[in-house]
Amino acid sequence: MTLSLSGEKGRFSTGSPALDALFEEVRAGDNVVFYSNGVQDYRPFVHSAVRFALSEGIPLIYVRSSGSLDDLLLEQKGILIWDVAQLAGEGSLVKAFVRRATEAPALAYYIFEPLMTLTPWLPQEADIVRAFETWCPLLYERRSVAYWELTRGHFERNAIAAIRDCTQIFIRLERSAHGLTLMPLKVWGRYAERMFQPHRVEVVDGEIRIAPIPPGAEGYEEYVRALADKNRELAEIRDALHAVNAVLRRRNEELAALNARFQEQSRLYESLRGNLESLMALFRVSQEIGSSLVIEQVYEAILAAAMRLFDVEASALHLRCFGECPPVEMLRGEMPTPGMETALAQARREATERREILSLEWPLEAALPVSAAIAPIVLRGECLGTLEVYAPDGRLHNEGSRTLLGYLASEASIALDNAHLYRESDRQKAQLRSFVDSFILNVEQESRQLALDLHDGLVQLIVASFQHLQTAQAWRGRDPTVEEKELARGIQILQQAIYEARRLIGQLRPAGLDDFGLAHALRAYVSQLAAEENWHVTLEIDPRWEALPPTL
Repeated sequence: MTLSLSGEKGRFSTGSPALDALFEEVRAGDNVVFYSNGVQDYRPFVHSAVRFALSEGIPLIYVRSSGSLDDLLLEQKGILIWDVAQLAGEGSLVKAFVRRATEAPALAYYIFEPLMTLTPWLPQEADIVRAFETWCPLLYERRSVAYWELTRGHFERNAIAAIRDCTQIFIRLERSAHGLTLMPLKVWGRYAERMFQPHRVEVVDGEIRIAPIPPGAEGYEEYVRALADKNRELAEIRDALHAVNAVLRRRNEELAALNARFQEQSRLYESLRGNLESLMALFRVSQEIGSSLVIEQVYEAILAAAMRLFDVEASALHLRCFGECPPVEMLRGEMPTPGMETALAQARREATERREILSLEWPLEAALPVSAAIAPIVLRGECLGTLEVYAPDGRLHNEGSRTLLGYLASEASIALDNAHLYRESDRQKAQLRSFVDSFILNVEQESRQLALDLHDGLVQLIVASFQHLQTAQAWRGRDPTVEEKELARGIQILQQAIYEARRLIGQLRPAGLDDFGLAHALRAYVSQLAAEENWHVTLEIDPRWEALPPTL
């Protein structure tokens, strides 16, 4: 695409009023390409422009590549010399020139030697074309005027067409019977009736003068025929371009369909990747939440996980009492303003009653945060409260955030349930340990009491009975009266021992317990005690009392 600039009117000139009039002035940003037979036809135009630039004090830069213009420029004062070999020594020639031109003053003249003289550094024709297509727009942007020479016979048609398309002014110079002939082939943005007519060029005292070649003059008919041939060629090219454009349109339609499918697949891919990343993040925070069974640590882990998962700076957990756990009101980060608290409280009630995830959004001018998401915490089928996150923008007011918060609330509910079960298990363990300790203590006390009862009661009776029987045995055959007396006393004490033994056995397991049950055994035991101690005892047993298992 050709670029043009119309600023700084009247600052630049070719140095020839006639040539300026033909071009309707040279403008800031113009790149002027002379398509000639060689540098000799190019030199007069360079000399004219240099003389004008120096007289007006306009910065002038000579881009020296082969030295073919040294005699015109090297001896002149006020001309800045850029040696191409030196630029190439800095690395890439193209980049070095761009760097140097960017740092140089704007609104300057640039004089280039023939483009073919860049071959030592840009050996391929395509390299030279790319350099031109880089430098030409740059000098346009710098609002400078550049002179270029394109030697006929050294470049292919495609290269010439590319250079012509990029530059602002393209001039054809030829030698004929009229001498040097000038014919503008392109003057971007300027139009005149005779602008593209061939002109004879004369140099008088260093000044370029031009005159149109009249119709019928020698060479004019040849010019007309050349234009007719060129028009036919252009018509053929136009028809070919139309056919190519039709094919391209079809290809573009196919590409548009492919692009639509690709965009849909890209959208699905991004959605899947986003979901995978969310799931991985949810998995990580779920591990962190479930890493502790201490209820207070679980509360802290839930809030920290919510803030990290949604990349927010505020989250809250509201739970009513459950089991032996007191109510929970925890907040991390900035608390919403009182104006927003009313809406939050209403949304909290709705989320708890309806057991669904809600999100809210406030105007951007409101105080932070401006969006929130609320999810119910359901434990063993009972809604205990809500988990909430707040953000300083509207990112939480969407379906994706609500779904992700719902998953996090489910993980939080599981972690809380585990912590509650762990606490309940600890409490039951403590109760069981206390019961076992009490049972062991009771067993030990009963065993000690039984040992005392046996030692102080039953054993003493048996010992006393044994002593009387032993005494009776000793008096046997000596004194029947003493023998009879000791024997009777020993038998009496032995009967008491038997009774005491049965009493102790009855205390351990009452008689009739296995055959008639606890109620009958208890009634018999109480009646026996009442008879022995002369007590008045009334025993009432609930008829609805279920029988104990046989093992008890």
